[in-house]
Parts: sequence; C-alpha cells; structure tokens
Amino acid sequence: MADTDHSYDQYLITGYAPSTQPKNKDVAKAIIRRFIDAMANHDHEFNGYDLVTFSSHAKFVGTITHTNLDKTWNRIAIGGGTRVMTGWQKVKQRHFEKHSESATYHPVYGWQAGPQTPMLRLLLLLDGEATDMDEFELELLGLSWAHVTIFLIGVDGCPHHHRHANELQRISDVNHHVSFVDAQGNTPERFVTHELLKRHLGYDVSMAEFRELEELPPYVE
Repeated sequence: MADTDHSYDQYLITGYAPSTQPKNKDVAKAIIRRFIDAMANHDHEFNGYDLVTFSSHAKFVGTITHTNLDKTWNRIAIGGGTRVMTGWQKVKQRHFEKHSESATYHPVYGWQAGPQTPMLRLLLLLDGEATDMDEFELELLGLSWAHVTIFLIGVDGCPHHHRHANELQRISDVNHHVSFVDAQGNTPERFVTHELLKRHLGYDVSMAEFRELEELPPYVE
C-alpha cells in the first residue's frame, strides 16, 4: 500500500485479548466498525447494513450497526475454505428483492436490473484465496449495476498473502467494477478505512470529509 499520512499514525493497531480466532478477525472488526459508522453518516442511513457470510454456504447474518457489531461479529468464523459465489448469489437476491419494483425476474436468466435499479455496492472481506474467484471475476465483468470493493485482511505469517494480493490487484486493474484494498500487519485502521471509503463510494474522499464522516452517528450518542 502507499505511504501513510502522519494524520493516521496515532491510530496504529496494537494489542488484542487472547482469542481462538485469528488476530486478523479483530483487526477486521475494528475497521468494519469505522467503515459502517462513516457510511451511516454519508448515507444518513442509521438502520444498518446487511451482513452476509461468504463460504461454502451463504447465510444472511443480519443487519449490522455500531451498537450490535460486537454481538453479531462473534457469530462469524474466519479462516480457510473461502468461496464467494454462494454469498454473491445471496447478496444479489436480497438486493433485487429490495428493489423488485425496478428490476425484472427472468425464469432462465434470473434477476435483471432496470434503468432505475440502485447500484449494488458490496464490501467483500476476504482472509485468503477464494477457490471460485475466477467465476466471480467473469460474472462481474458483465455487470453495470454492481461494484465490489474487496478488502483482503492478511493472516500473520501467511506465505501466500502477497500472491493473493497481487491476483486481486490484477482483477481490480482490468475490471472497473472491482476495487481492492490490502491490509496486513500494523497498518493504521484509519488509513485502511479511508481507502475503503474512497473505493466503495467511487470518489476521492478528502481528509476533511473523512474527518466529518468519522463523527459518531446519532445512534451511538
């Protein structure tokens, strides 16, 4: 990743309680908390965001907000066996069911977005290589109504992390529907959150705007 601004230095990731889950799960939770707070301020949407697990079986875990993140996050297991297509199908289904008035369901081809269907913006958290990423990449190439920001959270000492990161960067470079953020080691949480917001929202979020988005949303005051 690029050199970090000194504005982030005081927020380095340090220290975690012992856990049976890998440390990167704690890192991911801290960043996701910052991200959903900022998105709530940006969207003026304080009812939360859908959380779907991506593995061999997809599951809608629930709607996450700042207030229920700890409880919800404890129900998620991270580590190994990553697959994305089942979760992607679940996300698409929920999106089109929410916006069915502007979309069309075809018995063979499934849901088709209409001109008024809102953009689906997905933040996809990965902790390693997805075995069906090629299929996912091909599907995204043909979609004009979706944008996926892939957030790769590194496992300490993983010898394959850089290879996974390079592959995801390649996908991002050739597909404008996909963007990518890599986090490993002691990368400042605020820096990663800022980079995620830039890619997820699709514009260069200034530091001044980022500071405004960091203000705690009304539901946590």
